[in-house]
Amino acid sequence: MDEIVTSFTKYFSSRLRTQLYGLLGFWWVVFHWEFFYALFFVNQNIIFRKTGLLKNEYLKQHFYDYSHKQFWVQFLASVILTFAMTILMIWVIPRFILIRAFEREQKDRAERLKVKIKYEEDVQKERTNLEKKITQLEEQLAKRFASTEKRVVQEKKVQDADPTSKWQEEYDQLKKSQLYNDFDELVKSLYEYGGKTKVVSDDIMERTIFELDRDLLAYSDANDLISYDRSKGIISLTEKGKFFIKQYQSETTS
Repeated sequence: MDEIVTSFTKYFSSRLRTQLYGLLGFWWVVFHWEFFYALFFVNQNIIFRKTGLLKNEYLKQHFYDYSHKQFWVQFLASVILTFAMTILMIWVIPRFILIRAFEREQKDRAERLKVKIKYEEDVQKERTNLEKKITQLEEQLAKRFASTEKRVVQEKKVQDADPTSKWQEEYDQLKKSQLYNDFDELVKSLYEYGGKTKVVSDDIMERTIFELDRDLLAYSDANDLISYDRSKGIISLTEKGKFFIKQYQSETTS
């Protein structure tokens, strides 16, 4: 007996794995839902109190009364509808609706992918163009910097070879300051008092006869117009200082 049950169960388990049997069963339940609802969910006591029939008697009388012509009409209609809906879901809907819908979905996905690739290519082109412009700008700046640096080096060489042009600029700046009015004191210190920055008398009172202006002394020392011996308080002209004196003398004596 166990072998028969096992063989029977194995046969139907293998058959029910197919889509056809599953859909036939589904639609059969749908078209006979009242029968299955009463069979599984309605209590027999309720049926008995209401109809005076047991559940199996009630189900047979109301759903499977073979003696009535209407039963066979409804049964045949349910069989036709069950097979029709099964065929519709297995062959018609997948072939004419689901496959078309899937094709449309794949086409839409492909179109979206094309649009995405296009915009990514456009972004890459813009990025490449921007990188090229940045590279060109860097090259231009490098060339300009190299040209400027070369010009500065050349100017420095010229100034090192002939510093008088730079000295002339500094002298012109001096002329615009208040110190220029006292520049004669530097000449007096150098050529009248032997380069002394301060001269006092020999008498008892030791009166100050001459003292070089401190600001002028500081300017001259800081700008290398003089060599200043602080211990002796004596100054001497540098080449730059001689140039300043020469310019000053040429302007004040003309």
